[in-house]
Amino acid sequence: MVAEVPDPRLDDAAVRNLAACFRCDQRWLERKLARRELVAAQRMLHLGLVEANLRLLHELRLRRKERSFPEGRRLERIAPRAVVGAVTVSARPTRSALRSASRKAGVTCASLVRELTGDR
Repeated sequence: MVAEVPDPRLDDAAVRNLAACFRCDQRWLERKLARRELVAAQRMLHLGLVEANLRLLHELRLRRKERSFPEGRRLERIAPRAVVGAVTVSARPTRSALRSASRKAGVTCASLVRELTGDR
């Protein structure tokens, strides 16, 4: 039965809203880094930033009529390595590693939003 339920889709307004939420989460992460709350920052990196990028990538693949599964499932098997590399992060709980991963996620988010909406 679950396989028969279509994935919820994002229209351009929802994509832009998700990007705005991403930026808020990214600022929150920066504040945690400034306070040296590294575990909280690492958690936001994965729960907020990576999750947003996975949702955006899933929508992009659906719009392109490419095979896709929600939540990053099977991504390693169905997407090119460069795409997988763009949405994954690896960051030790240090300020520099988390800041670098956050910036990488931000570049990926901006790229996905541009591809989805045509916004510059």
